[in-house]
Amino acid sequence: MPPATTFGDSCSKVCHWARPAIFLLAVAISVDGQSRKSKMPFAWTRSKPRNAAAGMRYVGSEQCKLCHFAICNTYSHTDMSRSTMLPQAVIEKGWLSTPIEFFNGNTNRHYKMVSRGSKIYEAEYELDTDGKEVFNHTEELAYIVGTGANGATPIVRRGNYLFQAPISYYTARATWDLSPNYERNDIGFTLPVSPECIACHAGRTQPVKGREGLFEDPPVVELGISCERCHGPGELHVRERTAGIVLRGRSDNSIVNPAKLPTWLADNICMNSRHSVE
Repeated sequence: MPPATTFGDSCSKVCHWARPAIFLLAVAISVDGQSRKSKMPFAWTRSKPRNAAAGMRYVGSEQCKLCHFAICNTYSHTDMSRSTMLPQAVIEKGWLSTPIEFFNGNTNRHYKMVSRGSKIYEAEYELDTDGKEVFNHTEELAYIVGTGANGATPIVRRGNYLFQAPISYYTARATWDLSPNYERNDIGFTLPVSPECIACHAGRTQPVKGREGLFEDPPVVELGISCERCHGPGELHVRERTAGIVLRGRSDNSIVNPAKLPTWLADNICMNSRHSVE
């Protein structure tokens, strides 16, 4: 039996930073506000972002684009905006021009990856001594995690559970090969995706607390690292700007602006997102 593990174990160093930006702000406001208050610039202590309060809602990057089209358009061409993709991306990027098939002698398992129309499938199967199939487990891919800067790992979905797929893409070699944890372990399609790991790579996810690999529907609300990963929930900002409420002071504290934060806090928010890009 393979050791008990999750997809998140293979990137634990990266996912150590997978904490929502808004959590950092909440800590800064509720806790660090006491210990650092005397050291913080006057503008920070008087203009803390109000969208860091409890109960604020996310609106999605498409809403942001209505007023900030140029910024959103520029950002859409960065790796961070494509940190999680739909399966069709492997075709668009030329990663699957022909079917992929190979054998892992350590586990006596064959693997295959093919496209059928707009859908991508991975299969794990075993052959007997006569070359006949003993079993064949085929799954349709749901997401591709990683931009491809270093590599990318497909994710499959069964119901609202997410699992790592056995084959990943490795950019340096420009080829598909076994995913992390699969070299000597016959895990198949049973390795659950931890909420911490997928949170590193996606804009917004909906994990079910205490249920490893289980998510609300849809599991991933926004694919890439999105506007609100750095700026926090946008509901308050959109509501006030749409209503034409006059700003008080020189900055808009209805939403987080990392450029206006103390350096130590802005760096932590930035690190939270940048560590997710592979």
